[in-house]
Amino acid sequence: AAGTIYDAYLDDGIPKEDARFTLPIGTKTHISSAFNAEEYLHIITQRTCLDAQWEIRSAANAIMLAGMIVHPLIFNKAGPTCISNGICLGSKEGACKDEVEDLKKTLQEVA
Repeated sequence: AAGTIYDAYLDDGIPKEDARFTLPIGTKTHISSAFNAEEYLHIITQRTCLDAQWEIRSAANAIMLAGMIVHPLIFNKAGPTCISNGICLGSKEGACKDEVEDLKKTLQEVA
């Protein structure tokens, strides 16, 4: 049954990385870990790019928002490389920078 749903999702154009959550291996997992600010900044740089899978990008954006609230001096320039370094390393070659900047402004308003 799960395989049938998976195939139907693929036929509907849903990306494989999203359709796989209908399969039994796509079960929810709780993970516990410890990080410092440097590690968080690295995660934010790598995983807030619009090339990242949406679930990971959402988690990285939440981490970035939390960092901006807790320590704005450290996390003020956090974001994907197009924001943090001014250089796009993603596949969209900078075409998504406006969208990322809008999100960053929204997060700064919330923080």
